[in-house]
Amino acid sequence: MDDIYNYFGLCLSCLIYLVPMLICAFIGGKMSASKGRSYTEGFILGFFLGIIGLILVWQLPRGEPSPKDGTGKKCPHCGKTVKQDTVICWSCGRTMQ
Repeated sequence: MDDIYNYFGLCLSCLIYLVPMLICAFIGGKMSASKGRSYTEGFILGFFLGIIGLILVWQLPRGEPSPKDGTGKKCPHCGKTVKQDTVICWSCGRTMQ
């Protein structure tokens, strides 16, 4: 009978650590994706580093949307690469000319 209690105690201990790690992982993934970065990057940082990982994801710069086929153009104001049909620069918020 003691073995059953030890087993359930072990499972409960694992859940106490696993649930917060998964919560941080999903929040980190969502934060990373909202910045234009990889969801997986934020998920991994949140899962393995917990609250510290969330702080790191929060501090990461926005991802730069670069055209895959090289058809982008540079913003005349900030110099960031944007898609060819962009009207307002994603980085500086100014109108493209």
